[in-house]
Amino acid sequence: DIVNMSLGGSYGQPFDDALSAAVDNATKLGVLTVAASGNGGDLPYITSSPGAAATAIAVAQTHVPADFFPFMTVLEPRSEEGDYQAIFQPWSAPLTKVIQGPAQYGDGAGGNLNGCVPFAPGSLDGSIVMVDRGACFFSEKIRNIQDAGGVLGIIALVSAGPPFPGGFGGGSAITIPGFMIGRANGGILRSGGAEVRFDPSNVNLQVGSVVDSSSRGPQLQDNGIKPDLAAPGASVSAQVGTGTGERAFGGTSGATPMAAGAAALLLQGYRSGFDFDKGLRGSKIRLSPLEVKALLMNTSEVNIRNTDEGPLAPVTRIGGGEVREDRALASPAAAWDEDGLTGALGFGFVDVAGGSVNITKRVRLRNYSSSPVTYRLATTFRFADDEANGAVTLSVPPVVSVGAGEDTVFEVVLNIEGALLRDNLMDSGRHGNDPGRLTVNEYDGYLVLDDGYRPIHLAWHVLPRKAARVIATRAIPDFAGGAFRGPVGSSTLKLTNTGVGAAQNDAYALAALSPDLPRGGRGQGSPTPDLRAIGVRTFQVPAGFCSADPSYVMVFAVNTWERQTHANFPGIYWFDLDTDRDGTPDFAVFNSDLGLRQPGVDGRNVTWALEYSTGDLSSFFFTEHAINTANTALAICGEQIGSVPLFQEIDATVFAIDIFFGGIGDVIERVTFAPLAEGFVTSVADIPSGGSALISVPGGNGAFGNGA
Repeated sequence: DIVNMSLGGSYGQPFDDALSAAVDNATKLGVLTVAASGNGGDLPYITSSPGAAATAIAVAQTHVPADFFPFMTVLEPRSEEGDYQAIFQPWSAPLTKVIQGPAQYGDGAGGNLNGCVPFAPGSLDGSIVMVDRGACFFSEKIRNIQDAGGVLGIIALVSAGPPFPGGFGGGSAITIPGFMIGRANGGILRSGGAEVRFDPSNVNLQVGSVVDSSSRGPQLQDNGIKPDLAAPGASVSAQVGTGTGERAFGGTSGATPMAAGAAALLLQGYRSGFDFDKGLRGSKIRLSPLEVKALLMNTSEVNIRNTDEGPLAPVTRIGGGEVREDRALASPAAAWDEDGLTGALGFGFVDVAGGSVNITKRVRLRNYSSSPVTYRLATTFRFADDEANGAVTLSVPPVVSVGAGEDTVFEVVLNIEGALLRDNLMDSGRHGNDPGRLTVNEYDGYLVLDDGYRPIHLAWHVLPRKAARVIATRAIPDFAGGAFRGPVGSSTLKLTNTGVGAAQNDAYALAALSPDLPRGGRGQGSPTPDLRAIGVRTFQVPAGFCSADPSYVMVFAVNTWERQTHANFPGIYWFDLDTDRDGTPDFAVFNSDLGLRQPGVDGRNVTWALEYSTGDLSSFFFTEHAINTANTALAICGEQIGSVPLFQEIDATVFAIDIFFGGIGDVIERVTFAPLAEGFVTSVADIPSGGSALISVPGGNGAFGNGA
C-alpha cells in the first residue's frame, strides 16, 4: 500500500526522471509513495525527485520536540565575542556539562584540517577541536578527535549555507559531543587564538520550525507546490545487522518514514471502520493514494516557523504543513485539486504582461461521515505584506455544503493584477541561492474550510512575474553602406514595451542558429537542452577591471527553444574555443554551479573558463539568467582565454549538455567570431512599462562568421 523512499536527487525533474514516472504509475495501481524532499537547504528549486513526482508525498523535515541548539559562545577574540549557532550532531554524546577552552584548528600545526586522518594518540587530550567539512563522514571526524583525547568536536562548513544535523557513517559509538557551525563562524576559529564555551543551559528550543537543511521548492519543472508535507526527523532507527542496535536517522530521510507511518495508520483506521467520533465513520473505507495524501495535507499544522526564531515558513518549505495524524483520522472530509491530483492548489509560474490574469481551479470535497457537513470558506495569506500588496486575490464561494458520504466540486479563481506585482528579483546567478527573493516574488497561503469543529485547509501558491511585452518595428534590413537602413531611410529601430514590467534589453551579434530538437518522453531521462541561437558581444574595459592591464570582456549569449527554470539544471552551455585555429580547442567557457570545486551545491551559477593545457579553472562573473527564461549570458575576461588579440578570429563549437541525466543535448559546430569584430551590434536601454526606445544599428568592425 505504501512505499517509503528516503532518497532523492536535488533539483528534481519528475517528467524526465524514470523513478518519478514509476511513482506515478504505482499510484495508478493504488500504491502511495512517500519520498524525501532532500537536504539541500533553503535554496529555491532544490527539492528532490522522485519526491517531486506529482502523486508522491514529498516530505520536508521539521524539528522533533526535543530538538534544541546550544550556542557556541566565543569568549576570545573580544572583537568576535557573542553567541553563535551550533547544531548538535544527534549521533554524538549529549552535552551534559560546560566545556570551555581554546579552540584548536586541525592538529594545531596546519595539518589534518578536515579531520579525516587519525590524530596522534593523546595529541588532543582535553582539547576542543574544529575541523572542516569534506572528504569523509561527519562521524568519522568526531571519532578521530575523540580517539586522540579531544573532549568536543566541531565541524565547520566550507561553503555557504546553514549548519545541519549530519549523517552517521557507522562504526563505534561517539562518546564526545559533536557540533556543526557555519562557514563564517568557522572563520573565527580558523584565524587562531579563539576561546569558546559550550553550556547545556544556554540553548534555543527548535520545535515547531523547519530544519535548516530541509530542501525548498517549488518543483523545478512546473513550479508546482513541493514539498507536500513536513514531519519531524532526527529520530532513532534500528541498525541493520545488529539485532537490537539503534542508530540516529536524521534529515528528510528520517522525516519521510514518519509521514509514511502516518499514512499507514490513516489507511488502517479507515479500513477498520472504527467509530472515531460519534458515528463519524461507521463503515469500512478503502482510501486511494490521493485521498490519503489530501487528508494528511488538509489537516496538518501550519503554524510552523522557517527557523527557530524566524517568520512563518512559506508553502514552498512545508507544503500543507507539519503532519498531524490525530486530525487526519478525525477529519470528516478531504479536499483536493480535481485536476492537479494533490491536496493543494499550485498555480505555478505565470507571466503577467497585460493588466490582469485569471486562473480557475476546481476543488473536490469528499465527505466520509454519516452526516452532512457545511464549511465556511476563507482565504489566508502566509505573509501580511502579500495580502496588503493587492496583486493576488482568490475568489471562493462563502459556504460549501456536502451531504453524508457524498462529493461536491467548487471553483477557486486566482486573480493577478500585473501592475501591482513587485519587480522581478530572482535570477540563477548572483541571487540563485537567495530564498528571500523567492519569498518576495511568490504569493502563498491557505484556503481554509471551517465547519466550526474540525477545519481543513488547502495550501495555495503562485509565482507570478511582472512581464514586459516588446514590439519592434519590423523592416527588411538593408546593410548597403555598412549600416542598417530602416524605414524611410533611417538607421534606427523602434522598440515599444506594452507590458506591465520593465523590459531589460541586451543586444548581441548573431553567431549561429540551431533547429528545434524533440525532447524525450516521460521517464526517458532526456530533457534535451536545445540551442536556438548564439550571440556574441565584446566590451573593452580599463586596467584594473580584469587585470592590471586594459582588457576586454566577451559575453556569449545563449537562447534556447525551451525555458529553463534555474541555470543549474538540467542544461549547461559549453563553448570549446580554438584560439589558435589549429583544430584543437585551447579553452572552454561554460556555466555551472559555484560549488563546482567544493562539496555540496551553492545554488548560484557562474561562468567558468578552463585552460585545457594546464587544467586551470577560473570564474570572474556570475551567469546572467532570469528564473524561468530561455536566455543565458556567459561573460569572461580576455585573460581567461589567453588574451586573444582584438579582431583575431576564434573557432568555436557550442554544446548544450544535459548534466542531470547525461542524456542527449545539442551542438553547433563551425562558429567563428573575433573579439570586438561583431557585426551590427548596438546598445539597447531598458524600457519602462508603456515606454519606447529608438536604437541605431551601426555596421560591424570586421569579419564575423556563422555556424551551421
